Amino acid sequence: MKKLLYILFAISSALFSQTPSQRIEELLNSSFFDTCLIAVHITNESTGETVFSRNSKMLLHPASNMKIITSAAGLLFLGPEYTFHTALIAQGKVSKGTFTGDLIIRGGADPDFTDSLLTEMAAALKKKGITRIKGRLIGDVSMVDSLYWGNGWMWDDDPSFDAPYLSALNINDNGLYVTVTAAEGDSVPAVTLEPETGYMPVKNRARVTANPEQPLRINRNYLENKDEIIIEGDIRPGREQSEFLNVSNPPLYFMTLFREKLIEAGFRNVPAPEITRNYEYGNNDTIYTESRRFDSLIVNLNKTSDNLSTEMVLRALAHKYSGSPASARNGVKMIDSMIVLLDMNPSVYRIVDGSGVSHYNLVTAELLHTILAHFYRNEQESGLYQILRNSFPIAGVDGTLENRMKTGAAFEKVYAKTGTLSGVSCLSGYTVNSKNETLVFSIMMQNHYRNIRRVLDFQNAICTIISE
Repeated sequence: MKKLLYILFAISSALFSQTPSQRIEELLNSSFFDTCLIAVHITNESTGETVFSRNSKMLLHPASNMKIITSAAGLLFLGPEYTFHTALIAQGKVSKGTFTGDLIIRGGADPDFTDSLLTEMAAALKKKGITRIKGRLIGDVSMVDSLYWGNGWMWDDDPSFDAPYLSALNINDNGLYVTVTAAEGDSVPAVTLEPETGYMPVKNRARVTANPEQPLRINRNYLENKDEIIIEGDIRPGREQSEFLNVSNPPLYFMTLFREKLIEAGFRNVPAPEITRNYEYGNNDTIYTESRRFDSLIVNLNKTSDNLSTEMVLRALAHKYSGSPASARNGVKMIDSMIVLLDMNPSVYRIVDGSGVSHYNLVTAELLHTILAHFYRNEQESGLYQILRNSFPIAGVDGTLENRMKTGAAFEKVYAKTGTLSGVSCLSGYTVNSKNETLVFSIMMQNHYRNIRRVLDFQNAICTIISE
């Protein structure tokens, strides 16, 4: 027994006498990396030491670590106070409760607008004494170009929440919840939508049965690019199943929900909505404006890895510096400008979207690390480091890291952005060690198959080592 304890003590002592660099090197000597690529770059910003670096210049897919790059460009070139505006504009005249003219909602690329705000819009219109509308209901989407998806996005991601259609007018994450409920005694399940709307017709072909033969499938008719819900398969009595589906025409969805709110509020003669990219503005009255600052939006963007938010930030960059219609291509030009600012060469990398959904994106751990380190090193001058860091998920606490590193040295210390695509997993951010020294790290892993748990274990282990 004493001999065994001595051996364990010797092993433990040897392990903890190793430097963090040696421990990471030993970790990565696994045969797992015979087939899986890994790039790592870690520095101790308090001492100026490079803790570990391997393949830091290798081009790899960033997945949602691309959001670090877009967020950083947004903070530098839009600024924390940049505001996304959605405005209800009346162009016409009011007489005896009747508005004659055009009611326009001008989209400002706000990714977090919700249908509850439409109730406020309707109330603001009513305060003007309007009860009847004689004219047009128009959605102005001229701020953003007509490309509804990013370059290299995959058709088979449709109709997922992760593949939102893009527009200057966005609402409810450009999707809706569909819930199928099977009550005892029913032969056909009930279907409810959130929000309740007539925008999406439902074809319910599902059965309630105690002996299911087919799984229940809740889908949008994406193969025909229709905003139509199709429900098929079997569901047991007493069961419930929900899915979030994207919509293929966000501006029409937005304006349809607004029309339904107006009718619900008692407005008469509400016209069917129209969508335009070239509205001619004249004398008008702004009835209502919803404004959202970038420094509030960035939290949802990074903690939940929201693709729609990131793509709207990319287009806001394009709009500010290149005008309308804002495009991903012009947004990427501003990312290139940031890379130049960091004394790096943008032609080395391939960047095509803001969110990292595209497999076309190719960047390096060195680039991600350089961006993160730049914000830390310039905190006193810019004040932007805390905004960026605090927008990241916290290990074991929230966001996409809520269920990772819940114990050990990394718990509550690691603030980092995750990134996941098929065969791709990344983690980049900040941590502090037991000496209260700040470390900046980027870990990029690619070409793994059916081993995501092991991939995450390697990343978690590296974070634990550098947080001790």
